[in-house]
Amino acid sequence: MNEIKKALSNLEPNEKAKERVWEGLERDSKHKRKRVFLIAAVVVIFICAAAIGINAVSGGRFFNAVLGVSDSTSARESAILSEGDEIYAPEIIFLNKTTLVIESKNAVFVYDRNKKKVTRTIDLQSIGGYYIDHGDDFGDPPVLKTHTLVEDGKIIVFNTRRGFLGGTAPDGDAYVFSMTKNEKYKRITDDSLKNKYYEKWLKNEKNYVDCFDTFYYYLENNNLNGDDGTYSYRAYVSTQNGKKLYSFIITDSENNLCLCTSTDKKSIKKEYFKLLSDKKYWNYHKKNKLPEFKYSGSDKVMKAVIEYEQARNDELLYSDNVWIPFFTELCRKDDGDELKVFVEIWQFEYQRQGDVLEGTNGGDGMAKYTLKKEKGGYKVIEVEYASDGALLEESIKKMSEGDASVYMKISGRTQPNYEFLDMYIRDNNLNVKYRRVNGEIA
Repeated sequence: MNEIKKALSNLEPNEKAKERVWEGLERDSKHKRKRVFLIAAVVVIFICAAAIGINAVSGGRFFNAVLGVSDSTSARESAILSEGDEIYAPEIIFLNKTTLVIESKNAVFVYDRNKKKVTRTIDLQSIGGYYIDHGDDFGDPPVLKTHTLVEDGKIIVFNTRRGFLGGTAPDGDAYVFSMTKNEKYKRITDDSLKNKYYEKWLKNEKNYVDCFDTFYYYLENNNLNGDDGTYSYRAYVSTQNGKKLYSFIITDSENNLCLCTSTDKKSIKKEYFKLLSDKKYWNYHKKNKLPEFKYSGSDKVMKAVIEYEQARNDELLYSDNVWIPFFTELCRKDDGDELKVFVEIWQFEYQRQGDVLEGTNGGDGMAKYTLKKEKGGYKVIEVEYASDGALLEESIKKMSEGDASVYMKISGRTQPNYEFLDMYIRDNNLNVKYRRVNGEIA
C-alpha cells in the first residue's frame, strides 16, 4: 500500500483534469462543492490509473483494485455496471409501483418489481445511443448526448448535438421501443417528431432533483460520497398516494444495486435488485471485441519501444480492452554502441462502445530507453522511468546525464500523440464514427 501511495504522489494529472478540479472547488454550494471535488478527484485517478509509476511499483495490484469486480457478481452484470468506468450508479428514468426503468452507460433495463427480474433490455450501443452523461458537464455540455424518454408504455431513445444553431438539436434517428414486449424497435426519421420528443424530454427534467444535495446526510452516513460505492446523479421524483416520492439508486463496493425511496428525504426504504443482460446484448459485445494493437510504421526504434511497453501492459488490461500508445518522442542520443531514446509515454486503454472508440484509463509518464542494434532492428536493454521530484524534474535531470541540450528537449510537457490511435483505426478497418479521450468526443 505504501508503494501505491508513493506512486500516486508522482502522478501528474493533465491540464483538463486540473481545470475540472478547480472549477469544482469554485462552486457556491458547500455540499455541491464537496461532491464535485470528489467527482473530479475520481476522474483524475481514473485518467492516471494506468500510469507507469503505478504499474511499475504495484505489479498491477492498484490497477486491479480500481477496476476489479467482486467474484460474487455475475460476469454479465459486472460488464453492464463497470464497463465504461462510470462514476455514478445507473439512473432512474421511470418508476411506479410495478415497474422500474433505469439506464446505465450501455443499456436501458425494464425491471418488474413484482416478478423481481429484468423483463426488457435495450442495448444502447447497437443503435448508436451510447452518449449517456448524467454528471456535471464542467462547463459546456457533451458534444453528443443520448436521451431516453418513457411515454405511454414506450421507451424513446435519441441523441442531441451541442452547438447546433447555438443550442442543441436531435442528431440521427429516434428509436421507439415497447416497454413490455421484446419486439423490434420503430425507427423515427421525421425531424419534427424528434423535436417533439426532445421538448417532452425537457419537460420531464422537472421530475429530478440533485441527489447529493437532497440526500447529503444519508450519503455521508453510508459512505457513498465516492469512497465505498456510487449513487445516481439525480433522484427521480414521482407522486404516489398524493405524496411526492424521491427515488435514487446506490451501489456498494461489490456492485450490488439498491433502489432507495423516501417521502420525507430522511427515512429511506431500500429495495435490493439484480440486473442480468440478455444473450443478445452479451453476444453483441463479444462480437465487437477489439483486436490487439500492432505497430505498422517504419521506425524500427519506435517499434522496439512500443513492443517493450505493450508486453508490460497487456497482462494488466481490464476486460476486453486494448492497449494503445500515445507516445511522443522527445529526443534521441546516439552513444555509438547504444542508442538512448527519451519518450513521454502517454498511453490509454481503449474499449469499443457502439460507434465510439473510448479511452477508459490512461496515464502520462517519462522514460529513457536504452537500445542496442541487432539484426533486423533494435532491442530495448534498459529502461529508466521518471518517478521523483516536482513535475518529475529530479528524474529528468538525472536522465539528461548533464547534457543541457537533452535536458531542454525532455523537460517540457506534451499532449497525447494521436498518430498511433489513427494507425490502429486504419489498420483494423474499425467502423467507428467517433473517438473519446478524457471524456470528450473527437
